[in-house]
Amino acid sequence: MKKLAFFFSIFVIGLFSHPTDVKSPDVIDLQHLDLELSRKYSGEDWQGIEAICRPFAGALELIPYFEALQQKFQIQDAVMTGSWDSDTACYLSIQFDNLYTMESDPSSFQRALYDRSSNVRLQFGFSPDMLKQLLPDLKDSPVFFYLGVQKNSPRSLRDELQSIVTTHYNNCIIVIDDCQVPGRQDLSYETSYEAIKFLLGKIYPSYLYCYLIPKTPGAKAKLVIVPRSWVGEDQKIF
Repeated sequence: MKKLAFFFSIFVIGLFSHPTDVKSPDVIDLQHLDLELSRKYSGEDWQGIEAICRPFAGALELIPYFEALQQKFQIQDAVMTGSWDSDTACYLSIQFDNLYTMESDPSSFQRALYDRSSNVRLQFGFSPDMLKQLLPDLKDSPVFFYLGVQKNSPRSLRDELQSIVTTHYNNCIIVIDDCQVPGRQDLSYETSYEAIKFLLGKIYPSYLYCYLIPKTPGAKAKLVIVPRSWVGEDQKIF
């Protein structure tokens, strides 16, 4: 009888230990999607950005989707981690009112000081440590996080997400750069949804996520996560 009670308790714990309600992800594959379709998300000619910068490793076709995220959810503050990418930082500083970014490599930090726009707040240091200092000041505002994966710091992404847990529960959009797309062996990656989903369950009570696959060769797939309570009845991010 005691054994039966024990196994029943394990069964009950299993039922209620995963409170996050998650539906299967959408996959937006711009390699096989008419590029004109993506333009419906843009209020202006996004290709004009090319004269200023070439974000996302030149994958300009991603711009309408990032524009849609900012406009649909009215987010003013963006935080970017990972190795300094002046083109992507330039674009995010155009799309958002404020961009907060950080760099731990001294030479890259010095270069970034000259590349940045006036609305870019640049910090020197390891990103998880910098986020712990920065995020309490932004805790009352929704934030767009663009998180890169540093090859020499495999734990940094998980540490960054852990920092987000403490200040932006259900109050942020997260984009993970260079993420695995299940079933797509042709795409390289540095992390996967499976590697971080336990932390996403701490950040959101329920969320939607999708994969963005660029058309541009060499550009990396993105994982986009949005609070489910922010999305309309159609339950679509885009």
